[in-house]
Amino acid sequence: MEDEIVEPYYAGWLSLLPPVIAITLALLTKEVISSLLIGILTGTFIYSVGMNSDVLFMGTIESAFDTMANKVDFNILVFCTLLGALVYTISMAGGTRAYGKWATRRIKSRKAALLSTGGLGAFIFIDDYFNCLTVGTVMKPVTDSYKISRAKLAYIIEGVKDLHHRAYFQLGRRGGKQPQDNRGVLQRFCRVCFHYPL
Repeated sequence: MEDEIVEPYYAGWLSLLPPVIAITLALLTKEVISSLLIGILTGTFIYSVGMNSDVLFMGTIESAFDTMANKVDFNILVFCTLLGALVYTISMAGGTRAYGKWATRRIKSRKAALLSTGGLGAFIFIDDYFNCLTVGTVMKPVTDSYKISRAKLAYIIEGVKDLHHRAYFQLGRRGGKQPQDNRGVLQRFCRVCFHYPL
């Protein structure tokens, strides 16, 4: 199967419409998948109009689904599905509740809950998706018991993931002998998450 090369088209300010529409619909309807699909179709419609397509409606749908079908990586799709199924199975079996009870007996303060979330994120880092799914699901009961917002929980999980990426990036650059100081990134992260300097 040959990959179709899409001709570039400069849409100007109209290129802002698809993400704005997708984000607005996601916030209003709380339906992420349908909002993303409508955003994709909006972008494809703008592209079809700009490229003077003969059949606007069917051409929009056809080109959107052709592009998505050509770009699907089934390995990632199967991997993410299996990871999600694993986390769901552990959650339905009561593993997250049991860990939450165990952790709330041992974690005695809000700051310890934040630090243990970061530590678990650093320890379980196998994959980006697995890290977010697992740490978020497991630490949600613990952080809820200390009234830590879900936004802060997500920020800590993403921050630890970003520190991992930064470390991998720096390890990759070590071959080029260009050392950089990661202390500034770590200090900002600790200042925002834990309200104290490192």
